Amino acid sequence: MLINRFQQTNLPHIYAAGDVCGPHDIVHIAVAQGELAANHAFGEKVKPLDDALLLNVVFTDPQIGTIGAVERDLKERGEPYLAASYPFNDHGKSILMEANYGYVKVLAEPKRGRILGAEIVGKRCWRSDHCFSGPLAMKATVFDLLRAPWYHPTLAEIITYPLEEIADQIKV
Repeated sequence: MLINRFQQTNLPHIYAAGDVCGPHDIVHIAVAQGELAANHAFGEKVKPLDDALLLNVVFTDPQIGTIGAVERDLKERGEPYLAASYPFNDHGKSILMEANYGYVKVLAEPKRGRILGAEIVGKRCWRSDHCFSGPLAMKATVFDLLRAPWYHPTLAEIITYPLEEIADQIKV
């Protein structure tokens, strides 16, 4: 079903949200679409949903999680970016957990290091994907995330390695 940016169908008094209109069949997006539609229908001032905050998880083994922009889309749009990744098989906690397959990849804009997206493939990656949802919503940079404390030894701290690599590229 075709909708506009406020979830309205071609009949402005009829709204649609969730699986019926897509583009993603994910519960948290359907909820956000429904809230947007209801608020718009009642005349509240609303902002359209931000696709830059799209969070996806595929519950395979290993799991695959993405949030925000993916490298393929940035390349297609010709948008400049920096990318850095770090493998699970080089991280102590991952090795101890026998989670050797996977990686963390971070994408950031090259001038200030604003986070554009992240990709995590690995055991329990859905836990770490959420480390990016708040920063993406706040338009945080790699430097902002590196100011936060990261507990050791945890699986989530693996995120800091690509952040540091991008930060080093920007400092040059």
